Amino acid sequence: MDADPREAARPDVTVVLATHNRQALLAEAVRSVSQQDWPSWECIVVDDGSEPPVSLPVADPRVEVIRRPESGGPAAARNTGLRAATGRYVAFLDDDDVMPPWRIRVGVESLRANPERNCHVGTLIRMRTPDLHSVPTNGEQVSERQLRTGTPSIEMLLVERHLVVEFDEALRVSEDVDWWLRMRSSVVPVMTDDVVAVVRIHDTSRTGVSPEVRFRARLRTYQKNRHRLPHWGEERSRYQRRVAESALDAGHSSTAARFAFAAFTTNPSLRKARLFLLSFADLVRGVIKS
Repeated sequence: MDADPREAARPDVTVVLATHNRQALLAEAVRSVSQQDWPSWECIVVDDGSEPPVSLPVADPRVEVIRRPESGGPAAARNTGLRAATGRYVAFLDDDDVMPPWRIRVGVESLRANPERNCHVGTLIRMRTPDLHSVPTNGEQVSERQLRTGTPSIEMLLVERHLVVEFDEALRVSEDVDWWLRMRSSVVPVMTDDVVAVVRIHDTSRTGVSPEVRFRARLRTYQKNRHRLPHWGEERSRYQRRVAESALDAGHSSTAARFAFAAFTTNPSLRKARLFLLSFADLVRGVIKS
């Protein structure tokens, strides 16, 4: 039987690159993709309602721009890219970060050498001014336990496209946390110490979200995924603590006290005890004032 020509033309990797009002930084991110030493890739740049619309710094037919007329946030932008992806594998890159030239190659080669695996996990480094000429090739490898109980940066992952679930577009933050909690049970990883992303350290924030939005996102993430968390132990307690902290910041002292108490009883620590006392004191002050 003859090979399907559509399959032969399909790129190995789709890089989904969501962006919003970061033209200068986007230019560096796109250049880093165009300099990959593995030729079979496509890059889908999703312009999430930037004003003015983004323009590409390179003329490469493998790079495509899809413009969303209004900003829907990182989750909606990434979903737009995922729906257009044709590669066998998917990688993600933020518009303020870059990938070293070997990023796609080491991911594809690792998965080809381990056909029973469906996700490559590399490492990342942080730099205030990313310089691809000075990036080390190796970093501290993620352990199996860290991968299963934590939330890896999505830029560390190269995943078979058919496994990738969509992001929750109701979340303006924590969308990557929710995404990974829903993804990890289907992931069979191969982990290496190759540096696959350079994360930019800077003082600006793309999201600029309010404490209320952050609280609602963390609460929704926990409520959606609590059945995926162990009933006892540090992992469940950590998510409960994060809800409590954001609830306190947003002025929801009753919810903060409830989740802080749950975090302490699930996995006690001095930090969680202090958080509960702080939340409870804030709740009492509110009752007295009313």
